[in-house]
Amino acid sequence: MDGKTYAPGTVFLTGGKANILGVTAGNLLGENQTSVVGYTAFDRIIIFRPDGDVEWKSNDAHGGSLSYYQFPAKEDPNRSKDTYFFAMRLRTADLNDDGKSELIVATNNEMSNRLLKNQRVYNNSRLGSFSWNGMGMTENWKTNEISGRVTDYFIGDFDNDGATELVAAVVRKEGRVSFTDAESVVIAYELKKE
Repeated sequence: MDGKTYAPGTVFLTGGKANILGVTAGNLLGENQTSVVGYTAFDRIIIFRPDGDVEWKSNDAHGGSLSYYQFPAKEDPNRSKDTYFFAMRLRTADLNDDGKSELIVATNNEMSNRLLKNQRVYNNSRLGSFSWNGMGMTENWKTNEISGRVTDYFIGDFDNDGATELVAAVVRKEGRVSFTDAESVVIAYELKKE
């Protein structure tokens, strides 16, 4: 805010570097500066330094969504539409009170390893926490395998007991085929500080 109106702020990312829908920010690198975290087009996590340079990119895919949008193919109007999948949310939180943010990630396992451009099918998932070790992101912990696809998650006091929980919405059955029932559940994990 600049007085009573909004004014342009610092540009963190120029176009085409990350999917803006999955972006989050936090003090991930432990330098008391805000780093920006997002996903590449194929769900690889990418971390940007405050100056916009890439600090790290994962080899493995994380996130994973079935929500998508389509544009007509540019090259040939008779060709089928190109599908672009929305990125899943990323979260940061200082779970162990060390002054550095941890990255909390949902990883939905895609059956074709995201090789099919216009289709995705997920069979199971995990939630996990990652921290910066000076060279890259290190896994702190992960949940057991979850049967189904995590659609969203948050960190907060879910049951009003004063403790922080990691809560996720999970689609166990998609119900895509006629005469099949969809099934969704909400799961919660208590986060203990160590």
